[in-house]
Amino acid sequence: MTRPLLGRIIIEVLAVAMAGLLLLVAYAIYRIAAQGDLDEARPADAIVVLGAAQFNGQPSTIFEARLEHAVDLWRRGVAPYLVVTGGKLPADITTEAATARAWAMAHGVPEEAILGEYRGRNTLESLEGVEAIMARNDLHSAVFVSDETHMLRDTPAARAPRRPRGRGRARSASP
Repeated sequence: MTRPLLGRIIIEVLAVAMAGLLLLVAYAIYRIAAQGDLDEARPADAIVVLGAAQFNGQPSTIFEARLEHAVDLWRRGVAPYLVVTGGKLPADITTEAATARAWAMAHGVPEEAILGEYRGRNTLESLEGVEAIMARNDLHSAVFVSDETHMLRDTPAARAPRRPRGRGRARSASP
């Protein structure tokens, strides 16, 4: 094989690889947007708000958008309970769930309507905690509130065997 022919083959292979990568990225963006556009709120036993960053008890913009959506769903009567989730990092002074509880109460949700999962440091740990909370409280269905970029990942995790069923979204939370 001559050098010019080998160089051309390498360039063609790289071009095909780049085109494939671009298609993969475009498909991922499409799937995230399509999942995020689904608002599957329907009557349920609980509204589960997945935690996000908080700063000394103040929710981040993304977390606050999730909380606004969850409280709106609660006010509309979608479910009688909010389940707030999220632990804390070593340097944090409070948990994501405690921040969510305080925010929801400040926005009209009574303390007795809020259940909390305070230990999860990632989505899977939080979902395991939610599963236990729902079992203890005889709750069987849930609407999940997160943001568009996470619902594609969170929905299959929540639908795993023995997990509470259902999902929702906080579209305004997308950056």
